[in-house]
Amino acid sequence: MRKKTTDQTKKQRLSRGRIVLLAIALCVFIGCVGWYTVYTFVLPARETRELSRIADAKNAAESDTSAAAPAEPQPVYDVVLPQYESLLAENPDLRGWITVPEYGIDLPIVQGPDNDYYLRRSFTGEWSLAGTPFFDCRVADFVNLPRNTVVYGHNMRRNDIMFGVFQNLRTVEGYRNCPVIGVSTVFRDYRWFVYAVFITNIDPAQDNGFFFAYNHVDISDAAFEGYLREIDRRKLYSTGVEISPDDKLLTISTCCYDFRNARLVVVARMQRENEADRPDTSLAAENPSPKYPQVWYDARGTANPYRNDAPWYPETPSTP
Repeated sequence: MRKKTTDQTKKQRLSRGRIVLLAIALCVFIGCVGWYTVYTFVLPARETRELSRIADAKNAAESDTSAAAPAEPQPVYDVVLPQYESLLAENPDLRGWITVPEYGIDLPIVQGPDNDYYLRRSFTGEWSLAGTPFFDCRVADFVNLPRNTVVYGHNMRRNDIMFGVFQNLRTVEGYRNCPVIGVSTVFRDYRWFVYAVFITNIDPAQDNGFFFAYNHVDISDAAFEGYLREIDRRKLYSTGVEISPDDKLLTISTCCYDFRNARLVVVARMQRENEADRPDTSLAAENPSPKYPQVWYDARGTANPYRNDAPWYPETPSTP
């Protein structure tokens, strides 16, 4: 009788243990589903609504200004454009705007005290999974832009509302569909012609101890030629767009997933005075052997034809 009672007790304990484990597993499952739902649907939807509100405010102000403007307004380059005044009052960190109609990009660009501040902050300063596009903190003059104006933004992969769409520029056909990027400051509107697109690393260990400082802002005259030569070796295709020492560049940096911490970089040249609004895209041609970081070749088991090339080093690079 005592043995039977003991066996029953053990069975009851096992049964209660299974129930507890089942309850824990169920809670974990519900938590995972909830987290996935928030991460995949709720947060992107909230951020999309907020970005749409900001874009609507800017576009509405721009429309009102255009309707009231004289036929031939004279540009003043050190006065904030009217369409940005209300948003600048909302967030003094606003520095400009990026517009790419082909990809549905219509976003503010801010600038924080460093290059981490807006990685997970919305335009209004709240925590944000997608963050906000931002200028490199070293860009100091938005009236007279530096030689290389650098902008960062996330590639969210799923439900992307930021810069993931720039993955389309990895091909010649993608470039032909979108050869112009609009990146303006709060003082002046600019158009930029895509010059090069390439894949690179930010961890020197992934490329034989080398990091190409594509995000260098104030490139000296002496280093500029070497900088362009390094881009030319890396670009996935040529566009036919030319760059001279007097031109100013735009560099857009976003994540890609070819390898850990990979970056997709788009380099564009400011539209010159009296130049057509669109470059001749028929001149674009694929690069048969673009330069990649060593990690890219290692993953494919192929030799790196550029391994022994002398790399380009700027004066004082900073990792994006």
